[in-house]
Amino acid sequence: MGSFTRFAAAAALCLPFCNALTNSSYFQPNSTGFRLQHGFETVVVQPYGYDGFRVRAWAFRPPSGNEVSFLYDPPLEGPADATASALTYDTVINGTQNYTMRN
Repeated sequence: MGSFTRFAAAAALCLPFCNALTNSSYFQPNSTGFRLQHGFETVVVQPYGYDGFRVRAWAFRPPSGNEVSFLYDPPLEGPADATASALTYDTVINGTQNYTMRN
């Protein structure tokens, strides 16, 4: 068996494994965001676009899009192809809990 044949056989065996890795749910977003409420301060973190996160921080009440925030705010509706919209989130945590989110 020549070296090319061995290489082709190894590549053929490896393709299903590599394909399973790239199609697994690990690479899919697992959250629409989380809201961290600690005292009077609130932070919302959301996936933003394809490879970023949007962070919004405010005191006392959620932003409506017309006020000054502690951090620079991107538009409420998100970029053109974003999946995050407005202030949606699926998890509420306090300042003492851990949370993992991927985009």
